Amino acid sequence: MKLVKNLSFYIPAWLALPMLAFAQTANFGWFTSVVNGIDGIVNGLIPVVMALALLLFIWGVIQYFILGADDEGKRETGRAYMLYAIIGLVAIVAVWGIVNLVVQILGTGYGTAPATPGVPS
Repeated sequence: MKLVKNLSFYIPAWLALPMLAFAQTANFGWFTSVVNGIDGIVNGLIPVVMALALLLFIWGVIQYFILGADDEGKRETGRAYMLYAIIGLVAIVAVWGIVNLVVQILGTGYGTAPATPGVPS
């Protein structure tokens, strides 16, 4: 078992060695396309998740005020849905804001690249 665990680390590292040795001339276009694809998926999912959290909040309001007008059990369920939806929305917006803040502080983002250092003369 230990051999398999060691091989699962060393074989990918050994296969990646040529890319590291020739890092200056290596073509990482495939990696960039994978990251851009994942980024597109995540940017498409954020509004969907926010919409689902908003719908959960609205469903909680409906259960609390309309369906649970006389049933304490439905009121508790509606209250829990509203609380979870608010916590979810706050968490999504906070993480989104923190990521954008870090991107702006580091000066990275779409279409920006660090300046190429010049050769000293």
